[in-house]
Amino acid sequence: MAADNDYAVGRIVDAVSHSRFWRSTVIFVLQDDSQDGPDHVDSHRAPLLVISPWAAGGVVHRFANTTAVLKTIEELLHLGSMSQFDHYGRALREQWRDHPDLTPFTATLPAVDMAEMNPDTGRQARASSGFNLRVADAIDDEAFNRVLWAVEKGFTPYPGPRQADALTLGLGSR
Repeated sequence: MAADNDYAVGRIVDAVSHSRFWRSTVIFVLQDDSQDGPDHVDSHRAPLLVISPWAAGGVVHRFANTTAVLKTIEELLHLGSMSQFDHYGRALREQWRDHPDLTPFTATLPAVDMAEMNPDTGRQARASSGFNLRVADAIDDEAFNRVLWAVEKGFTPYPGPRQADALTLGLGSR
């Protein structure tokens, strides 16, 4: 499903970048629920894509969340804040270039078989057989994350959730 999702995003960017709207477009792609599902660095980390002819490109290593995206949209559209959260959000100002790169994007079909299914036998199939995926939030997130991790990473040890306290983040008293 990851390849299918990535291809869908690619097709959207392909269509928009070939349209008359491309010069004045920005597309933000971010996870809607990044507080769960640990990756190899931090449980709260999730990718954020900024797609635009005005985007500088490359990787920016900084904390950004939904309020940062909202703050950026508000600044781009010259809008006021909707709440205290986006008011104090940190806009993504380092993302932009001075001149647009209007080169259109062309989506490429993933090299993996998008119809391939995980086998219905084995340890992870048994572990997930009782998950109720028809109802939102009806499963144990920890069990679900462990299954997903094992399917994707094999025998790599599960990292488990990690959290940092205010002092580690540099938010202690000043």
